[in-house]
Amino acid sequence: MRKRSKSEEKLFLALEESVDKLGLDLVDLQFAPAGKKTRLTIYLDKRGGVNIDELGEASQILDPLVEELGYTGHDYFTLSSPGLDRPLITDKDFSRHQGEKLLFKFYQKQEGEKSWEAILMDFDQDTFKLKYQNAEHNMPRQAVAQVKQIIEF
Repeated sequence: MRKRSKSEEKLFLALEESVDKLGLDLVDLQFAPAGKKTRLTIYLDKRGGVNIDELGEASQILDPLVEELGYTGHDYFTLSSPGLDRPLITDKDFSRHQGEKLLFKFYQKQEGEKSWEAILMDFDQDTFKLKYQNAEHNMPRQAVAQVKQIIEF
């Protein structure tokens, strides 16, 4: 995801605890033009995804909190799931999907492949521990260009 502005980052940090209390993860937020007006969109997620009722409950709490914190320069306030096909970026993203098969795309080929469908076993700030083709691999995070969920229907 894109880099947040200083104002967005300050609001993100201020809202994170309230979102955590709801059992959700604050993924991102963004002030963006909506025609001649401004929209504040807050992206929430959790393991297994969020539903409309959870977004409604979060809206009841976060909308007044945003105003109380002095962020009143927007015309529209929306909450959303970040979407199934978005890249996973943060440690919270990786924690939420630990133990799942994910798509790892690499900058350079690894074992002759540019991408792997591998299970994320564990991770730290430098390394992903992956299970790929029944073997465990320690993959440097700097070798990984992108990580996404595998969507199966």
